[in-house]
Amino acid sequence: LAAHEGALPFAFLGDDLLVGVLNPFNHLLVDKVESISGHRCHTYLVGSEDYDLALSRLRSLVAKT
Repeated sequence: LAAHEGALPFAFLGDDLLVGVLNPFNHLLVDKVESISGHRCHTYLVGSEDYDLALSRLRSLVAKT
């Protein structure tokens, strides 16, 4: 759900979740990701082309399993 809305978690830093986002000002989305994941999030702005590429690669990996 979060990926569809413009947030793509990509790593952990300790217990915190690192999340690439298309809109860093969408605080409701960050709150939603934190609520769903149970982790504090640190957001990083990503360009739409990079986001789409990462999401495509992730979907490809999931489809293989």
